[in-house]
This record gives sequence, structure tokens and C-alpha cells, in this order.
Amino acid sequence: MDRSIKVSNLNFWHEKSAILKDISLFLGKNEKIAILGENGVGKSTLLKILAGILEAKEAKITILGNEIESLSDFKSIRENIGYLPQNLGSFFILPTALEDISFSLKVKGIKEAKKLSEELLKKFDLEYLKDSSIWKLSEGEKQMVALLATIIKSPKILLLDEATSFLDDKNKNRVFNFLEKYEGSVILISHEQKLPSFFKRYVLNETLEHLGS
Repeated sequence: MDRSIKVSNLNFWHEKSAILKDISLFLGKNEKIAILGENGVGKSTLLKILAGILEAKEAKITILGNEIESLSDFKSIRENIGYLPQNLGSFFILPTALEDISFSLKVKGIKEAKKLSEELLKKFDLEYLKDSSIWKLSEGEKQMVALLATIIKSPKILLLDEATSFLDDKNKNRVFNFLEKYEGSVILISHEQKLPSFFKRYVLNETLEHLGS
């Protein structure tokens, strides 16, 4: 299987406390996995390392065929990684939903950025949000807008940290239906007890352990 991400012997500690110890992870092309685990075991830290936000203390990491030895190695692949953090406090850049979703396309000079963003909102039945102020949205609406801003460029890898935690069942199903068909690899950090069967489930404790056959 082609690998989008290959990680072995990953260690991360803060001050003298070990957060991740000897972690190995293999994410195939177009594979979807969910990582479960209690609070504080390092799930978000692992995702930040794979997104190029934190640097592992020790690790062998290959992402999209590129060996990652320092944060600078993410420069050539960052456009192909979509990262959605758990805390959206500093995620949004522009004041309205449509502006924020279309921002990354406009930066790349894509003339149809607004049209493509409107189509994506319509796909998720969220057209009514397009002119809404980000800061007047509910937590679930913010989460949906942030997700659309993350997927608008169709990155090869999606790293989603608790992307459905504030969603009602209807929007949660929309997101899962989208992810199932998404032509890219996905890692979802989740506390969901019931996840769709297309996710290969892992639990992170002292190690990263595959659940199921």
C-alpha cells in the first residue's frame, strides 16, 4: 500500500514529562483512521507534529514521500496537508464565513474562489451562513465553517482534531459521508463512541494500538 504518512520511533516530551513514547503509525493513500484515547495522552500533540506545528524530539517521519527531519521540511508539502485544530480561537482570519472559506483560494490567485466556496457551502446545506459574522455563529456552525475552510483546497491529507464534537447528528452525518468519499487520507482525533465503519480505529495510550481485525 502506498503510504501518505509513515512514522516510527516517535518520542515527544515536555520538560521532563514524556507525552508520546515510541509511537509508530502508517497511513495509507486514501485511508481513513480515527485515533481515540483519554484526555492528556497526546492525541492532539501527535496531530500537531504531523501538521508541522510541533517538532518531535526523536522520530523517523515520512510524509507524502518526503523525509521530515525538522519543521522546515514541511515547506514543500504544507499545501497538501489540511489541519483543523480542536481549539478554533485563532483559526479564523476574516470576519464572515464565506470570506474565511475562500481566503486560501484567493491567496493562490484562484479567480473563482468565491464561487467555489459558495458551492461548497451549498453542498453542506449551509448557504445561509455565507454572510454571517464568524463570531455570531454557534460552536457547531464555527466547526462546520472551519472544516470547509480546511477542505476547500482538497489537500491530500486531512488532520482533524475533534472535528465533530459540537455538531448535531445531521451535520455529523454530512461530515462522515463526505469523509468516506474523500479522495485523500484522513486522521480524525475523536471521542465519538460510534464511528462509521470506514474508519480504521486506533487507541492511543502508552502505545498506538489498532482496534479490531
